[in-house]
Amino acid sequence: LTAMAFGGRVAEIRLQLLGGCAAITRFPPKPWQECVMAAAGPASSYLLAFIAWPLANLFGSELLAIFAFVNLGLGTFNLVPAFPMDGGRILRAVLQCCGKAKVRATEIAVWVGRVIAVIWAATSVLAIFGYELAMPAGLSGLWALLWAFTFGNGGWLLLAIAYMIWTSGMRELQYVRAEAFYSNGGWR
Repeated sequence: LTAMAFGGRVAEIRLQLLGGCAAITRFPPKPWQECVMAAAGPASSYLLAFIAWPLANLFGSELLAIFAFVNLGLGTFNLVPAFPMDGGRILRAVLQCCGKAKVRATEIAVWVGRVIAVIWAATSVLAIFGYELAMPAGLSGLWALLWAFTFGNGGWLLLAIAYMIWTSGMRELQYVRAEAFYSNGGWR
């Protein structure tokens, strides 16, 4: 809905093993609009968590408490700046708002995403073989949750997400480069 409000075109919304994904065929034209669009997903997760948590306490529902915690985790996880995840899209939009060209901002966001993908892949392989990085003392709340998602026992699922980030980010970078090439008079 946010993408369409800014003139974007959404072909479909796919529910996959690793979550939902909007197939956007035309992104909003301005970087700040993409930032708002990307923030809408995590904001929705946070909203659901903050609605479910008081209801869980009011009704004593463990299911609603789990729902709230999962949505809090999803919102936080999606803010990790691993392009093309929401946090990576926010990073690219911020870079563009700070004067970087779209291609250069995408290259930086993909590079950051790939660094995170390598960290996730390495920690996942270690976890699969029974090794886990210990959480630093003193982390609590959202910082502890972010540590757990980034370096915790993600196993095969986090390894799959790392692969998706690695390949999808590069595919989108190729698209952005081609778009810039054609809009600058290439192959005419």
